Amino acid sequence: MLYQRIKELRILSGKTQQEISNLLSITRSAYALYETNKRQLGYDALLVLANYYNVSLDYLFDRSPMMQLPQTYFVDEDEIIKKYRELDDRGQENIRNIVNMEYNRIMRIRKNG
Repeated sequence: MLYQRIKELRILSGKTQQEISNLLSITRSAYALYETNKRQLGYDALLVLANYYNVSLDYLFDRSPMMQLPQTYFVDEDEIIKKYRELDDRGQENIRNIVNMEYNRIMRIRKNG
């Protein structure tokens, strides 16, 4: 169902109802009605959401099981992303440096067998 998909996508992306309502230029309470199936999204809003989440309209309408995300999404990634977004510039830079360092370490291991 559409309302379940848009809620699922919002949660997986670590966004609040307020952030998505801002994207759609509507109030948070109006957006909440879409997630509870008390109101139906218009075509323009559906396109905005499909593009924003990088999914097809078929996925939004539950006609396709494929989310079209580039890789498997793990639940703990949502929490990590939320925390990362709360960090200041220095904290985010530190996290990026650690991720790059660990990525390079794994690439060296894979290259050397």
